[in-house]
Amino acid sequence: MSAESGDEADGSSNTGGVSATVRPRLSSERMRATTGWKNAPAAAA
Repeated sequence: MSAESGDEADGSSNTGGVSATVRPRLSSERMRATTGWKNAPAAAA
């Protein structure tokens, strides 16, 4: 089961380790999007 969870976290589903890594980024991106979308694409890239 651990191996399957790892595969899903690799990119198949955003419910594993990726989610934990993307969540903080989304928070900062959302704040930047509120202040100005110019920084959002830079952070996403």
